[in-house]
Amino acid sequence: MKKLLIAVVATGLAIALNTYAGEAPHPVPLGDVTGDGIALKMHDHAFGGSIKDFVVWGFVDEASFSAELIMRREGQLLKIALKRGDDKRVGGEIKSMRAGNETVTKIYMTKIVPKEGKIIYDINGLEAVATVTSEAFQNGHHINPAVSLAYNGQTVSYKMHKGEGCYGFLMYTTMMIAGAYLH
Repeated sequence: MKKLLIAVVATGLAIALNTYAGEAPHPVPLGDVTGDGIALKMHDHAFGGSIKDFVVWGFVDEASFSAELIMRREGQLLKIALKRGDDKRVGGEIKSMRAGNETVTKIYMTKIVPKEGKIIYDINGLEAVATVTSEAFQNGHHINPAVSLAYNGQTVSYKMHKGEGCYGFLMYTTMMIAGAYLH
């Protein structure tokens, strides 16, 4: 029993020393998300950087199956909660003022079709289809995925470098990136 206690304490001490030394037991690389007008850094379930003329930060909260997007442009700070609403739809609205006019972008996921690599959205009342491709699919995750969303004659595309995501994560990430891009 004494040897077991010593082993547990020694293991805990080794982990604590590595953590305090700034060395995580399983380091995760900082990834990039790139696309036309999209320059983001990504780590864990969060990203930050720029989308068109917005400075953005977003994250997906797995515990509550929700996401938050924060956007800043021209002195405006926009905080958008994306989540399952009372009507059971997953998504939200982005509202801002520009030149005295309010702009509203409503974005909701309508369905995910994994066999086709598609995530379907309703953006401002029109259907938008996101196609997901990746270098590999392992343990329910797309490895270095590329997403291309077609909406109302426009295309929003991005690629994750040194990143991965399940359909839930990609659904929210695409919602945040496309929401900021189209707003």
